[in-house]
Amino acid sequence: MEPVPTKRSGPAINKDCAMATVKSLSDLKDKKVLVIFPHPDDETVMTGGLIQKLLSAGAKVTVVCLTSGDQGKIHIHGRGQSLGQIRRQEFFLAVRRLGVANFEIFNFPDGKLRSVHTWRPVVGEYVSHYDLVVSYDSSGVTGHPDHIALSLYLMKLARDTKKSLLLVAPVGTIRSNLLDSRVSEFAAAPELIIRLSLKERLCKWWALTAHKSQYQSSTLLLALVASLLPQTEGFAPFDPEKKYRFKHIRFEF
Repeated sequence: MEPVPTKRSGPAINKDCAMATVKSLSDLKDKKVLVIFPHPDDETVMTGGLIQKLLSAGAKVTVVCLTSGDQGKIHIHGRGQSLGQIRRQEFFLAVRRLGVANFEIFNFPDGKLRSVHTWRPVVGEYVSHYDLVVSYDSSGVTGHPDHIALSLYLMKLARDTKKSLLLVAPVGTIRSNLLDSRVSEFAAAPELIIRLSLKERLCKWWALTAHKSQYQSSTLLLALVASLLPQTEGFAPFDPEKKYRFKHIRFEF
């Protein structure tokens, strides 16, 4: 049964959950946390609340994005800029609004992380410097092949290096509306669930609005609406002894 907090005034973190090395976010004071995703807006949609709580707990958070998302659709006038340039700027604005001081975005090929592996040494080097890594689970949530490719490689690194890895495991509105039915059977079950305060929800909404080029994206629109509702974010610790299943699906860019 999903351990969702039931009391409005209860703790923001479900502390009964078993998590590899972290029992609550307070354990991460002064720890280095890497939040890493393939595309601009992944970081805010999936972990906008977690990032705020990590910073409030005293963790040293770095957010990394592997691609500029330049193969997506543009929904605003580019004014001479490419989609990749626009989304880079949106990423910078969004993470700053979340309070993040350390961040970086790369230009690895959007939509090709499964077949082009030049990003792997970079990710491996980053991971080696952090105490905890946060990213997608093996479902990729939306089923995007870039999401899955990154998740599977991070799992390999976690097994090889004994690093702690925290996987996105959506709950509530995001899980029921954004989790692709074709990969839902591979989605991680939420074990660590955080409740966002009104202030945190508004900050997440503010960060989401930075991604203007994606306003007509169903993913972003859903996240914008959800951020204004009583909201939780769910995660699951990576278990190196578990065999994670996955499925690459046909995905429309």
